[in-house]
Amino acid sequence: MTQVLETISDVCGLLEKLPLVTVVECSVLDGIALVRVTVGSLASRAALQRECQGANVELDPWVRLGEPTSDKEIRPPASCMIRARTGEIETIQFGNLQLLGIHLAWHLRRVGILERSSASVLLARWNAPDV
Repeated sequence: MTQVLETISDVCGLLEKLPLVTVVECSVLDGIALVRVTVGSLASRAALQRECQGANVELDPWVRLGEPTSDKEIRPPASCMIRARTGEIETIQFGNLQLLGIHLAWHLRRVGILERSSASVLLARWNAPDV
């Protein structure tokens, strides 16, 4: 359980590196990591959705960005819940939570927010290719 908590802590740290994203709470319950965040911009919302989708992680509510506005459109700041399975998937020890961390590290490195050395440490721990 300690390693799962370390992983969720690392993922929450990466989430908070996204501009205008704040982690409100995080926990692990019955093999599911639950992370509530607030997102303060559409650009950050788009990045968060893209990385969650890449890691097969649930983000609720999901917003159809770029489509015509409606009365129900969610505008920043918005509260979102991330749900990621923590069970092992083949060689991925902490499942979709770990995959989300990998995708976030790649994204943050690519956009210049996360230094290569910091990204490399996390990616090595998660057995993922370096960026």
